[in-house]
Amino acid sequence: MSLMCENKVALVTGGGSGIGLAICRTLAREGASVVIIDVDKEVGEAARDGILQTGANAFFVQCDVSDAQSVKAAVAATVESYGRLDSIVNNAAISLHAEITDIDDAAFDRLVGINIGGVYLFLKHGIRQMRKQGTGGSIVNIASVGGVVGTPLVTAYTMSKHAVVGLTRGIAVEQGCHGIRVNAVCPGPTHTPMIEGYARDKNTTLEALGAELPLRKIGQPQDVAEAVLWLCSDKSGNTTGSLVMVDGGYTAQ
Repeated sequence: MSLMCENKVALVTGGGSGIGLAICRTLAREGASVVIIDVDKEVGEAARDGILQTGANAFFVQCDVSDAQSVKAAVAATVESYGRLDSIVNNAAISLHAEITDIDDAAFDRLVGINIGGVYLFLKHGIRQMRKQGTGGSIVNIASVGGVVGTPLVTAYTMSKHAVVGLTRGIAVEQGCHGIRVNAVCPGPTHTPMIEGYARDKNTTLEALGAELPLRKIGQPQDVAEAVLWLCSDKSGNTTGSLVMVDGGYTAQ
């Protein structure tokens, strides 16, 4: 049986932990050579080593996604190592848990630089490489249910994910003529440190958050990874500009 991403090169930002790590492991499982992008060298190298131990192919690049030169260098390192770039998964993001009146301006600027700027920079430099290759490609942006609805206490994060949805749709239309597909996955409450922090701020538990969903449970990183796998593979070859909700029914209510 053939693997879904055999012989593809996939770059994943924020790939050292959480949802990003699940995505890296899943793409590697399905035959991709995975480039793990993370600002944290220790977690990035550990993620790479774990994948290599399975017999799959992985490479780590330390990168600040909010820095243009760092992103440009990461794409160049990918091409130098593997000769091409077929998929980009823009996963790296941070959150701010506060009412809008209490957000620190510097923290807001940092969130914008990572959550929006990081996606923009990898779109810019990644698409340049894909167009140079002339063989198309697939880009998956990790948005959120916060990209389509409002949520209290995470207003800045919500704003940034709405921007990711806008980039997804705009670039999908703009770059479709080059065979480059751009889609977004929108996770709902998913078991990560980010949602744990949100639960603490709301003085609730993960179980209680899950109980509010139609499926009566919060998601797992692997749920998101499997959706990303499909979008990176040729099985989704006629899908672009789409939002794939992996939210336990959150936005259907």
